[in-house]
Amino acid sequence: MAVVEGMSLTRRRVLAGATGAALAPLGAATAAAARTADLAALRRDLDGPVVLPGDPDYPEARRLYQPRYDAVAPGAVAYPAHERDVAVCLAFARRTGVPVVPRGGGHSYAGFSTGTGLVIDVGALATVTADGDGTARVGAGARLGEVNAALAARGVAVPTGLCPSVGIAGLTLGGGLGVSSRAYGTTSDRLTGIRLVTPDGTIRDVDATQDPELFWALRGGGHSYAGFSTGTGLVIDVGALATVTADGDGTARVGAGARL
Repeated sequence: MAVVEGMSLTRRRVLAGATGAALAPLGAATAAAARTADLAALRRDLDGPVVLPGDPDYPEARRLYQPRYDAVAPGAVAYPAHERDVAVCLAFARRTGVPVVPRGGGHSYAGFSTGTGLVIDVGALATVTADGDGTARVGAGARLGEVNAALAARGVAVPTGLCPSVGIAGLTLGGGLGVSSRAYGTTSDRLTGIRLVTPDGTIRDVDATQDPELFWALRGGGHSYAGFSTGTGLVIDVGALATVTADGDGTARVGAGARL
């Protein structure tokens, strides 16, 4: 929590007020703007696919984990092949006024993973690497199942939830409560850096030394972080994998990293 001139601020309160200012040109956009020829033209600028209404893949592209939002019809769903594609999408949205929504796992119960404008699905940015220095670099599109499996293979872990199809970026930037949070904290507690694309299409690395105020806001800001940026990668502090194995003889083997 930060205090500014005697007023306490939470990350969510900071971002709720700042999001509109950060993307002011997008605020005046309408759903009709999302269905112009500009969105079709975006296909030429991306290496990844762009799915439009009427395309055979559109029904699947618009579908989320939460069926209550099936009625929402995006003007387009872009699938960036790399972070440069993300930069192109954000620069396009700022230039044309088309509203933009980033999407990871598509699990938002509040519907923040969809909209009537341009949905940027970062699912292709899903690499997971443990660097051997106590951190892991995780693509914003990675799902928890992929993250947990890749880290477990290296003997390390990070506190997350159990649902394998939840996106790591949304979980982390929203706080990241999980089954091990009481012992190991939230996922956002372990976030040490984020690589992101700002609304003008600039690719930046943000951490506690490079733009610490923005880093503070991102750690727990939830869906509002999209008002500042679309994340393409996370740097997460990892710890030794805690193992508990029942031997079948009335005993259990407990790894050194385990906590109650």
